[in-house]
Amino acid sequence: MDFESAVSELVALLRGRPLTRGSAGAVSDAHFREDAALISQHRKAFQRRAFISPCYLEVDPNELIVAIDDTIAAMNTGSLYSRSGKLLSTFPTWNEYRLPDFKAAFGRIMQLLDDLRRTVIALGKDHRDNDFHYPQTFSKMMDLAIRRARVHDHFAGALARDKFMAMMDAVDRRRNEILAELNSLLEVSRLDAFKLIPLSSTLDDLEISEEETARLWGLPSSPLDARDDKEPPNTKARGK
Repeated sequence: MDFESAVSELVALLRGRPLTRGSAGAVSDAHFREDAALISQHRKAFQRRAFISPCYLEVDPNELIVAIDDTIAAMNTGSLYSRSGKLLSTFPTWNEYRLPDFKAAFGRIMQLLDDLRRTVIALGKDHRDNDFHYPQTFSKMMDLAIRRARVHDHFAGALARDKFMAMMDAVDRRRNEILAELNSLLEVSRLDAFKLIPLSSTLDDLEISEEETARLWGLPSSPLDARDDKEPPNTKARGK
């Protein structure tokens, strides 16, 4: 039985209709149930600011890299830890998916996580201050790039801002690729999908509620982001 047929049978079961009998169908249905339960557990690893906040909203590239590493480690080891080192959950690894479609989709998620990590590292290396390995946030990195460009002229500063904003959008898009792939599995498993991340360059044009603004800032904080030495984020929007 193929993936779509397995889904059809699951929907039939949920609607109270009898399943088609047969050993192959029963096995596929059992595997789908296992995979749907596993994606529900794996979903917890993505419920953190790294997969919520646009880069422009005071996202720290170092913390983003750590969050990506923690997510990859959780998927590979089956142990999910908070930033403070507290064990929050255990579950089978991503290699334990039974249906080929689930395993292939999650394999793409793992590759996209690695690609995202490389992108963030490269961006930080190209725009770090000589006195510090990284400025604290992407927005401060952009400010640094603008100041350096303005040494030549004001127009160069504007171009530097546009260029860096495009790079932040690229990081936002890469995270959205991960969420879109994950959402395809969540939706077929009848689980809540993640909202995609607004691009950093669009924030000034968006009309969003206070509740949504708080969510984009990662408030309330996820247990995954909890650190004993971490101060609550400053939610006051930065000026340009």
